[in-house]
Amino acid sequence: MALALFLSAAVSLPLIWILLGIAQHGAAFFDARTTRHAVAHYRELDPLLRPFAHSAAIYPAMQIAPAGLDWLATRLATSRHHWLRRLWWVPQAVATAGFLWSGMHNLGLPTPSGTPAP
Repeated sequence: MALALFLSAAVSLPLIWILLGIAQHGAAFFDARTTRHAVAHYRELDPLLRPFAHSAAIYPAMQIAPAGLDWLATRLATSRHHWLRRLWWVPQAVATAGFLWSGMHNLGLPTPSGTPAP
């Protein structure tokens, strides 16, 4: 029931919601990829991701937060409160920026040889 309600609401949302979701999930994948590369030389500080950091399981684990924020954006977009409907895009945009910042930070970490990671 809840899944059908979510899917029916997701289909009626604007194209921007879909594009923001794609950008957010892509940025999360980028962050997961760079994190997995960085943990070869560094320690993962996030206690929720630490168990997954050294395996390919980090990719689906990093998609949990974007999926939850997609749901939150859908709830905001279909809210009965006008001021919440105007902010539906904020969770996806902020998360995308955060994932991109984290990925860029990971790329900037020096390797033991002293050069930045590729």
